[in-house]
Amino acid sequence: MITREWDVQPVLGQVVDGETGEPVNGARIVNSANPQLSAESDGNGEFFIEAESKIRFHLLMFGSFIDRQVWQVSHDAYANGVTLTSTHRPAFTEQLSEPVVPLFKNVDQAPDSCPFGPYLLRLYDWALHHRDPRLVAYDFPPAPSYFPCEDEGYRGELSEAYYHRLWEAVY
Repeated sequence: MITREWDVQPVLGQVVDGETGEPVNGARIVNSANPQLSAESDGNGEFFIEAESKIRFHLLMFGSFIDRQVWQVSHDAYANGVTLTSTHRPAFTEQLSEPVVPLFKNVDQAPDSCPFGPYLLRLYDWALHHRDPRLVAYDFPPAPSYFPCEDEGYRGELSEAYYHRLWEAVY
């Protein structure tokens, strides 16, 4: 079968100040696996990563998977943040992701073995107060297992915090 396949899915996101909710202008968003995929937020805090697709020949076969992409978000006035997008593979249709990424000015220093840990703890607290409670199970930030963390003790602390806050949000 000859069909179009998307190598890069579009991302239309927004970076906001985690304390005020105001848009963050000039934040840099970079794909961890492919740093050439990057964008900068505008005056409304919005950024856009364009889709890339090609026409290819595919053998018909059953099976698919979820491809998760980690995006690092940085700005000089804030601690670094991170977000995740997910795409069904093989990607025969365009699948827009629309993350909202809060950045915080005061985040504990991250250990080298778990670079996003302190940010994720702040993110989970933020999500409890800034998400629609009817959709929280679908709209809650991603679990810590999707982000690099080699420190098993810290990973356990992150997982416990994540599930505790998710439980609080749902019930």
